[in-house]
Amino acid sequence: MNHLDEMDRRLKQLAEKLAEFDNRLVESEKHRAEFNKHRLEFDRHRAEFDKHRKEANARLAELDKHRAVEAASRAESAIHRKEAEEHRKKAEEYHQEAAEHRAEFDKYCAKREKFLYKLDRRLDKIAKMVGAMGNADGRIAEEFFYRALRRAPRIGSLEFDDIRANVTAGRRGKSAEYDILMTNGEFVAVVEVKRNLRESDVEKMREVLVPNFRFLFRELSDKILVPAVAGITADSNAVTLAYECGYALLSPDGQKVREDARYLRCIPREK
Repeated sequence: MNHLDEMDRRLKQLAEKLAEFDNRLVESEKHRAEFNKHRLEFDRHRAEFDKHRKEANARLAELDKHRAVEAASRAESAIHRKEAEEHRKKAEEYHQEAAEHRAEFDKYCAKREKFLYKLDRRLDKIAKMVGAMGNADGRIAEEFFYRALRRAPRIGSLEFDDIRANVTAGRRGKSAEYDILMTNGEFVAVVEVKRNLRESDVEKMREVLVPNFRFLFRELSDKILVPAVAGITADSNAVTLAYECGYALLSPDGQKVREDARYLRCIPREK
């Protein structure tokens, strides 16, 4: 009996221990479930943390990039400032050199003005001398052609009876001087004489002397007009224009006059 009681006691103890074990097992499962819940929560937080950390790392990387760009910009600005300072220094040097050159140029201009003033005075004297010589040469040319044509008053196939030099006429506010006039019963020759015949002399003949002749010389307006230009020498442009205008061209031939009347076009009398 005692042995059975002992067995019951032990069985009872074992049952109690099993019950305690079961309770502990249930508690353990409860704690495990709680642990799993916390682990899931932890995993979620860790995932969020990883996400935020990645975002933070990306922002830090972007910030580093901006910092690098800013640093490069500051470095470039420093380079530009250095270059600007160098340019400023060079500009100041150039300005100084320009000021020195301007001072030298002003001195040169002052000397040049003084020289030009003296030169102008000398040129005025020379011009007066040359003008006097030119007038003398003009009178010599007029005298030569007048004497030669008086000996042989002819232009081309036309011969004249009368010759006059330096004939001046005026009428109603207009006036002109004709170097040589030669007339016969039907024709009147108008000769403009120059030492060196220029294109402007032929233009004067075309625009002034010939158009105004009959107005100034009413007594000769019924005659056929024979225009001619004469020169000891003649520019090529003057010769060309004389031919185009239909003027006879007179030039020296020893003591005589060479008459080039190939292109002569006489101007008919007024109707």
